[in-house]
Amino acid sequence: DQSSAGIIMLQTELERQNSRYGHIASSLRNRLVESEMARIKIQDHLSSRMEVDARREDELKVQWNELTNRVIEDKEWVDEQMGYWKESMEEHRRRLSTSKTRG
Repeated sequence: DQSSAGIIMLQTELERQNSRYGHIASSLRNRLVESEMARIKIQDHLSSRMEVDARREDELKVQWNELTNRVIEDKEWVDEQMGYWKESMEEHRRRLSTSKTRG
């Protein structure tokens, strides 16, 4: 009778522990699912941010190239204007020199 009571007590304890471990396993599975969903959400967010950053970088490259081309064009225009100014000054000096030698 005592051994039957001991066996029943051990079975009851075993069932209690199995139930407890079952709840723990279920809780861990739920946490794992939640963690995976959070990871996927973060990964999606990161992916979309990377796409936005890549587009922004491409736009900045285009703007940089446009500005660089504008600077080159402006430099060419300034060089051309300086050439005209130089020619004009040389012509003015020649005329001045010619008028001095005549006068």
